[in-house]
Amino acid sequence: MKEHRIYGENVAIRGEDVKAFWAKRAALAGVGVTRSTLQGNHGGVDLTKMQNARDNEMFRECTGGSKQRILEFGCGNGRWGEMLKDIVESYSGIDFTPEFIEQARELFAGDGRFRFSVGALTELPMDFIRAGGEYTMGICAGCVMYLNDDEAPLFYKRVAELPISALFLKETVSAMDKRLTLVDFPSKELQTDYNVVYRMPSEYEAFYRDELPGFRIERKGWLYPPESGIWAETNNYFWHLVRG
Repeated sequence: MKEHRIYGENVAIRGEDVKAFWAKRAALAGVGVTRSTLQGNHGGVDLTKMQNARDNEMFRECTGGSKQRILEFGCGNGRWGEMLKDIVESYSGIDFTPEFIEQARELFAGDGRFRFSVGALTELPMDFIRAGGEYTMGICAGCVMYLNDDEAPLFYKRVAELPISALFLKETVSAMDKRLTLVDFPSKELQTDYNVVYRMPSEYEAFYRDELPGFRIERKGWLYPPESGIWAETNNYFWHLVRG
C-alpha cells in the first residue's frame, strides 16, 4: 500500500501534480477570492476568516501600516492584494496558474496600482519584475512548501538579487521535530489529492541564512499559538526579513 504521509524523510513531490492541484482550485473561483485558495472549515473553525485576519494583522504589525510597493510571489487570484488594498502604493503579482492571473486582473480592473503576470517561483518573469521598479516589500505566503529541496534555494537566491527592501514570508510548517511530506494525500478539506512539503521552521531559516545573506530576520513566530490545537501536526509560521 502506498504511503501518503511520510515523516522525517526528504521526499520529492511532483511539480506537475502541484500545478494540476492549483488549476483545480482556480476552477472554484465562484466561491470567492479567498475560498478558492484557502481551506474552508476545519473542526468547526472558519479557517478562511481566521487566516485572513491573522495574515492582515501580522503584516500590518510588521510594516507599521505604512504604504507599500509590493511584489508578491504566488499571488493566486489576489487575496493579499485585496486584503492590503488600502496601503498599496503599487502591487505586482506573479503566479504560475494562468486562471488565477486572469481572475486577479478582473478583480483589480481599472486600478492602475495593480499588475499581474504568469510566472513560477522556479522561473520568475524578470522583465515584468524589473518594470515595477524598486519594492518596499516582497511577499511569499504558502508557496515554497510546494518546492523541493533542490528548488527552494534557487528561488531565494534569485529573490536576494531583486530590488526589494524587506520580505514577509509565511509557510505552513511542521509543528513536530521532523518534517512531514504529503504525497497524493486524499484531503477531505481540499476535496482532492494533495502534495506538499511541511518543513520545520529551522529548515527555512537555513535557506534564509545561506541564500538571503543580505537580509536579517526582524521578527518571526507562529501565526497561531501551538496550544490552540487547530492542527495536530502543522501550523503557520511567518518571518519578517529586512535588508541590511
